[in-house]
Amino acid sequence: MSKAKIKSYGYFHEYIGKSYKPQFDENGAFIEPEEYVKYLVSSWPNYMGAGQYVTNIYITDPGVTFFGLTVESTVDEFDEVLTKYGLKRQIRDTDLDPCAEYKESWRNSVYYVTVTKRNGKCSAGINAPVSNRAGAEHGNIRNTG
Repeated sequence: MSKAKIKSYGYFHEYIGKSYKPQFDENGAFIEPEEYVKYLVSSWPNYMGAGQYVTNIYITDPGVTFFGLTVESTVDEFDEVLTKYGLKRQIRDTDLDPCAEYKESWRNSVYYVTVTKRNGKCSAGINAPVSNRAGAEHGNIRNTG
């Protein structure tokens, strides 16, 4: 992960992947490129002395693979692969995000994965709270905390 910090707020710090050049507007706000990987570093949900770890990865770049999938994989492909890793599909989230063409999520005791398609653009978010850092070791995503 690069040291290209794009935002900080309280105990949270966002970084963009090292192969992406961060761009900012005249007010210093991060301008999201079409394709990128963003990391959220925090101590969520253990804010007292838990240290700082990557607790969220947000992906829009179809060239990035995770669990053998990309943001362009179908919902059925996500379901097949994530189920093999022990994640269970959740209720549809589209009602909570009416602008989304689809929004699906899976979870287990370590990860919460959300896949969204909005305005023709696909994205995926992977969350792993610090309290689960010892068990966060599946597929191609590792947290050796």
